[in-house]
Amino acid sequence: AVLAAGETLVITYTGANEHSGATRPPAVPLGEILDAVDRTTARPLRDRVLVRHPLQPHDPRNLAAGLLGRAEPFSFDQAALAGATAAAGPRTPRPAFLTGALAERPPEDVSLADLKAFLVHPVRAFLRNRLDVSTPLEAEELSDAIPIDLDALELWGVGDRLLREVMAGQDPTAVMTAEQLRGSLPPGGLGTRSLETVVKESQKLLARTAELRAGAGTSVDVDVDLGGGRRLTGTVSGVHGNKIVSLGYSRLRARQRLTSWVDLLALSADRPDGSWTAHAVGRDRAGPKRALAGPLDHRAVEWLRELVELRDVGMRQPLAAPLATAHAWAEAHLLELMGNDTSPDHAAGRAWVTDPNNSYGIAGEDADAWHVRVYGDRAPLSDLIAAGLATYAWQVWEPVLTVGEKVAAL
Repeated sequence: AVLAAGETLVITYTGANEHSGATRPPAVPLGEILDAVDRTTARPLRDRVLVRHPLQPHDPRNLAAGLLGRAEPFSFDQAALAGATAAAGPRTPRPAFLTGALAERPPEDVSLADLKAFLVHPVRAFLRNRLDVSTPLEAEELSDAIPIDLDALELWGVGDRLLREVMAGQDPTAVMTAEQLRGSLPPGGLGTRSLETVVKESQKLLARTAELRAGAGTSVDVDVDLGGGRRLTGTVSGVHGNKIVSLGYSRLRARQRLTSWVDLLALSADRPDGSWTAHAVGRDRAGPKRALAGPLDHRAVEWLRELVELRDVGMRQPLAAPLATAHAWAEAHLLELMGNDTSPDHAAGRAWVTDPNNSYGIAGEDADAWHVRVYGDRAPLSDLIAAGLATYAWQVWEPVLTVGEKVAAL
């Protein structure tokens, strides 16, 4: 093809990563052609024949004459020109996401699943359910390298799938075979070693919870009268006898503890004579850790009603109660009430603010795409405190921390 060219030979290649913009070298044959071009004259010609195009269509280099190997502008896209002009113009302050709370909606029945989804991520629930707004779709970057090891997130994915399938009654050997055939593990012995690590941790979790999971797991339907003509309905899964068992491969965190608590509230409110207990179990360095809650008294209906009313507030405006941040604030506030020298705001800030020096790349909740859409990029914790973080965090977590839950090694 090179020898068949007449006056002009044009070769294109992907010279930058489409997600990060990092430079990519040309393929070996193309690199050899560029080396040969450099050797044909006394002065290297690579910079004259190699043109690096920007990734974004509104980049000014696409729209200015003489910058991309042509006397005229490379692009004639009017929309891109408008974008480049706007980008070069003066910056305007970001307006407030909302100037005030939205109008109240008529009281309605609430599903258990919707209530848990709201408490896990109040801002996302508000944007989706009230405004029909979503975050931009993030394309998944596919690696073309052969994996030789799994990172922490990939190990969690394998372990989570194994636990869910085994707890659903699937044969453990068949589950492990299916995982090997998924193509997500490194090849050969490398994949076997990674799988053995996950299986060992999973077996430890399953063995320690065998007594809790005695008998076949069932799902129980609930229908709770909240008063005022409102009801909460749904299904609680993972019920073994009078125990609600939640088993996760990750460490025991606020999400699992809170959803397990809400399931306990629903069952206790619907069937108050059941002496229900909730057991949320996760991994820990010293072995499995459990959050045990229940049995609860008649206050279960009241606590459940308060959470539903809090959801009503969160359907009028973004509720300043991010899950990890609110949990950190509430735990520190409880210690403060007990006389310890702790700062709830400092504890909440550690969960909210992304640490730029974190070597593991773990982002805080301020980097969450839903929170960025509402609060802006790198919003300070003070914005959440001004929006009522302390009130909402304590309203959600006070019954859990002071009455219902005990966290200890299993």
